[in-house]
Amino acid sequence: MEGQELAARHIALRERAGLTQEQEAKMAGVSPTTISGIESGKIRRPHLKTLLKIARALGADVGKLRESGKAEAPPSSTQPAFNGFEEERREDRRTAGARDAIEFAQRFTHLYENLNAIRDRMDEYRETWEKRLAAGDFDEAAFKEAGRAIRAFWPAVVTAVEAEMGELNRIGMPPEEIERSSILLPAMDRFQVLSDRVNSTYREKYAPGAAVYAFPQREAS
Repeated sequence: MEGQELAARHIALRERAGLTQEQEAKMAGVSPTTISGIESGKIRRPHLKTLLKIARALGADVGKLRESGKAEAPPSSTQPAFNGFEEERREDRRTAGARDAIEFAQRFTHLYENLNAIRDRMDEYRETWEKRLAAGDFDEAAFKEAGRAIRAFWPAVVTAVEAEMGELNRIGMPPEEIERSSILLPAMDRFQVLSDRVNSTYREKYAPGAAVYAFPQREAS
């Protein structure tokens, strides 16, 4: 991505949102020097995660920052002044853009707080059972009770993953980047490793030769 094109697109989007560089940096959770570096052309290829944060703060799709072609140029100081009506409309657009950016950031913050909470809960439960397996602190009843609990909450986990994937897809993130940036997919993979161990132990001890599973398998999720 050429630095000048990115700078022009960024300036246009920031001014449309009615934000200063400092305000945008605070909303995006990045350093003000990152914003000034992008707009000066010193930062030509910011990390995708940085672009995502900036796009959220500006209330724009990340594609608007990454797309080829020139962005709408910011108004020049040499242009004639708008009349009162045009200036009022411009101010309304800035206000609306800032409000939309804040609402967008708040929605993403709420979503990712929920995703982090779900991930932490899964990892906590997984670690508990890993310790129980290592210590032999289980019996058939414990396996079955845990399996019922997991089957009860697993649909909520799947729904949360779908919501996460949908949001990342909506802002234009490529599928391979979605998988790398996901909060829940790695936690699901870790939990599946545990499930495989639990199911193997359960069949070995309580149901030799039977195709039964104490914990749900990936296909069942």
